[in-house]
Amino acid sequence: GDSCILNEVYSRIVLHHTVLKDQNLSAINQAKFFRDGQILDRQYGYSDIAYHFLIASDGTIIECRPLTHMGMHAGKIAETNPLLDPDYGSIGIVLVGNFDKEEPSEKQIQSLQNLLNWLKTEYHIAKQGIFYHNEIKKLVEDSNLTSLSKQKTCPG
Repeated sequence: GDSCILNEVYSRIVLHHTVLKDQNLSAINQAKFFRDGQILDRQYGYSDIAYHFLIASDGTIIECRPLTHMGMHAGKIAETNPLLDPDYGSIGIVLVGNFDKEEPSEKQIQSLQNLLNWLKTEYHIAKQGIFYHNEIKKLVEDSNLTSLSKQKTCPG
């Protein structure tokens, strides 16, 4: 199946946070809120949510962008080779919350651990292949590529 092909592609997992003002939305509506915002906001030009997985504030894991499609979460580069893009080979996971100001919930941490364990096994990703979004800009620049991304704090 697809996972056999993708085993050769996926080498990284990138962790993000995203701020949601209305924490009372159900898990599925949290995912829909971000998907709809990223599709409708013309600055992105996305056809889907940027991330492969979202972990809602209650710890529910929502599968978002299919793993058969490259994410749009890790950053942009000036170079035009898509194989050098930081999104190539990167699985994107976003946790709902502002972790510059608060800690993720215990349920979110447990869900993240479970998801990471599954992804690491399924796609043969080493522990060293797990990055915070705020580490990607340096990773890109250390590869002598030109990052067009702002420095991020996420996941806090």
